[in-house]
Amino acid sequence: MKFLTQTLFTIGVVVVLTANTFALQNQDNPDNRYWFPLGDGIPDFGFDIFVGAITGSGDQLFVGGFFFNAGEVNASRIALLNISTSSWQPLGDGVRIQSHSTRTFGDNQPDIDQLSSDAEHLDYDTTPQGDPLPSSVSALAASGDHIFVGGRFNTAGQLPANNIARYNRESGTWQALGEGVGNVLGALEVSGDNLYVGGSFLQAGGISANRIVRYNITDDSWHPLGDGIKPTGIASVRAIAASEEYVFAGGRFSSAGGKPAGNIARYNLADSTWHALGAGVNNYVEDLKLIGNDLYVGGWFTEAGGAPANYIARYNITEDSWHSVGDGLNDSVYALTVIENNLYLGGRFTEINGVKPANHIARYDIEQNSWHSLGDGVRSYVLSLNAYGDNLYVGGFFNRAGGKPANRIARWSGPELNGDDNGNGPVDIPETFILNQNFPNPFNPNTFIEYTLAETSEIRLEVYSITGQRIASLLSGQQDAGRHVANFDATGLSSGIYFYRLSDGTNMQTRKMTLIK
Repeated sequence: MKFLTQTLFTIGVVVVLTANTFALQNQDNPDNRYWFPLGDGIPDFGFDIFVGAITGSGDQLFVGGFFFNAGEVNASRIALLNISTSSWQPLGDGVRIQSHSTRTFGDNQPDIDQLSSDAEHLDYDTTPQGDPLPSSVSALAASGDHIFVGGRFNTAGQLPANNIARYNRESGTWQALGEGVGNVLGALEVSGDNLYVGGSFLQAGGISANRIVRYNITDDSWHPLGDGIKPTGIASVRAIAASEEYVFAGGRFSSAGGKPAGNIARYNLADSTWHALGAGVNNYVEDLKLIGNDLYVGGWFTEAGGAPANYIARYNITEDSWHSVGDGLNDSVYALTVIENNLYLGGRFTEINGVKPANHIARYDIEQNSWHSLGDGVRSYVLSLNAYGDNLYVGGFFNRAGGKPANRIARWSGPELNGDDNGNGPVDIPETFILNQNFPNPFNPNTFIEYTLAETSEIRLEVYSITGQRIASLLSGQQDAGRHVANFDATGLSSGIYFYRLSDGTNMQTRKMTLIK
């Protein structure tokens, strides 16, 4: 088997990816019906395109990463998806780097030549050869009408903005956060009126701030968290989780607040002190999620608290104790999110709990202590997860989800979220009749058509030529309320523009698609 490699540029980290490290897919897997593409997604134009961050606000989904287009519109590193209409929109001019002439490294950082052998975990905004990495968005957080955007850039909209900015979704305007931060940003977490920011920087808003800092949203002010993460050599904060009492930081570091800490630490808000979490973990932390008194930790490690824990672990705050999560996974975790009692994990792995196939995404049922795959999963690495509404949004490097085309982003709406035929859980009933744009488009010869019904209806889904001749009847009959996907096979048809129409006796919608052979 031929292995293709690609390089992932995210939060100053260079990761060598093996594109086809996935288990064989079963086209008959019934759970694949719960996977849905998001329009045309993030198209690939020959670059290492990826989605690295997702967040939601109102009826909009905000998506960041390294890309130039979203759907059929130009979008520089960030875009929004209107969930109701499944349409993509740019956020003004997006974010970018206007010039590579100035390198914004903090003080006392080693020369890039010392790091060329550490290609998988490089904490600089350059390649091992010293070339600048492309600008990208690696973290997003929502607070009211504001979307906070972090990564590697010096321009947001058309304004100077050092690695962090704020977008007002009501006014459609960008705003810098003072002087920003002095190096690559890797994590954002909103807690009340505070935005916690982590990365590789040594200054933020013009003050000294070692890799983690607090930004007060109300008064637009920056505040350090004690001495922060200040080890000698390379270090970065890649994940933050916050409660009313604590701020947890994970990443790549060996000390916090001047005390030894194995890649994870806790900051006490009451007395402004840093504390280790026991022995910590033996390799880098990529994401953190708080669930009650438990902190779930994902990353590159195989030990937590000195005991085996394969890439995922649970830390109990009350007991100050580490616990494995079953047998864990066979490779690293990049992203975590929670929906009710389900912990979702995304990353490099292809097996869960020691033996069960799971292509780069999995679900852990916290109450039942059981592992589950999500259909056939996705075809390449997952970098971001976001639970919004009753859906799980998944972003990364992949171009297929559940065996269907899905460019870098997809939606999972599994039975544990929206119920199934056996009545397990609440059923998500849409409020409107919607016909989405087919995907992919243009296509050859197959494409998928997604639509939603507000109520059980007698429906017809038909395809017409540009002259109005009906050439295919894809569906005719009664269907339940909810989301559905139909496949259109254009084998035998010539290239050109076609129209597909959905009707239920009361409503009718028509969309255009293009066949290119």
